[in-house]
Amino acid sequence: MKNILVVGRDAGTPVIQGSGCATTIPTMVDQPLEQLEQALGANHVLTFGEEADTETLALAAKADLVLVYTSTEGAYDGEGSDRTTLALGPGQDAMIAALAMASEKVAVVIACPDAVEMPWVDAVKAVLVTFYSGQAMGGAVADVLTGRVNPSGKLSVTFPKRLADVPGFLHYPGENGRHIYGEGIHVGYRAYDLREIEPLFAFGHGLSYTSFAYSDLTVSSAQIGLHDAITVAFTVTNTGDRTGAEVAQLYLQAPGKRLKRSPQELKGFAKPVLAPGESRRVEIIIKGSDLAIWDPALGRWVLEGVEARVVVGASSRDPKLVADLTIKPSVLPFRRLAYDTQPAYVLPNAIACEHICAYLTSRCNISKEDAMRMLNHCSNSFFGIFTSLERRLRVSIPEAKVAGLISEINAAMDEAESEL
Repeated sequence: MKNILVVGRDAGTPVIQGSGCATTIPTMVDQPLEQLEQALGANHVLTFGEEADTETLALAAKADLVLVYTSTEGAYDGEGSDRTTLALGPGQDAMIAALAMASEKVAVVIACPDAVEMPWVDAVKAVLVTFYSGQAMGGAVADVLTGRVNPSGKLSVTFPKRLADVPGFLHYPGENGRHIYGEGIHVGYRAYDLREIEPLFAFGHGLSYTSFAYSDLTVSSAQIGLHDAITVAFTVTNTGDRTGAEVAQLYLQAPGKRLKRSPQELKGFAKPVLAPGESRRVEIIIKGSDLAIWDPALGRWVLEGVEARVVVGASSRDPKLVADLTIKPSVLPFRRLAYDTQPAYVLPNAIACEHICAYLTSRCNISKEDAMRMLNHCSNSFFGIFTSLERRLRVSIPEAKVAGLISEINAAMDEAESEL
């Protein structure tokens, strides 16, 4: 590629940082165009155009490579304001689309604070996202473009195809100055996975000038408890002809029972640097506490007993290796009892049933079997268990006795959990 056309004002005045409190005073700033000229040397013809006018489009049609430097609008990337669009700065999406119509050899460099939409992505050959790379951005990009450096970054955010796919789209900005964080735990890639939305680029995605293969997944133990630790090991091989680094990612796929979980959760990663043909054994240590979820009723981190999987991949949407993992419970799979706990949540709880049946046996002078039959008779009631018993059996249960039973049952559950 001898004849290269560079387009975009950001090639002359780079976007290297955010605004407001995201601003620093650089000691120097690389100009991307100058750095690219130095990196390419005298054997290349470099032409610059600020926008896609008629002359620039004519040059694009003849160029061996059209390199477009773009950015988002800088007024909305600091404190006190939020972006209202995921588009690039005014006119830049249209500029890229026009250049892609004139040439089949367009590559785009994007400086941005976060995800952006790319309506033109299928018409260009390559995209390099720099985010905000600081004062040496110009030289760093030139090194990547000319192959001096093999890019090895992976996305720390999901890039959606459109703004409406963003998890918080229906909740933000709210109304009357009040914003509800309605996504709960399903933020970022978790929401895209749960809603089965195909992103533009997945969380953890990133290309390289080489390629990698994954093999030989082992897990040091087939089960893990809250206070345990396991080692997940696998082999990564550089199958290309360039030295490069691969960000290998480890995800947990565990179904929730009483508590919600996302379809998968990132739990670890490693970044081996490998020469062409080199293989390396990668080990990631996972603690049981790393897999825990917050129980708002108990006010602590817990593990529910489930059959789960560990998945090793090149991104959240590019799994390579899978292994089964049994998660041992640190908590009983039942709610703590309250006055209004419905029978449907009490009947599966053997501890609660035992205490309530013992009371009914004494109160009504019946057998344990008959007491359990009375409990089951309340199974379809939408009232609390004690209200349901009073209505169905036409008996009264003193409030003090209800409070005592609740305390006894919850204390017995606490004791049972301490032995897990």
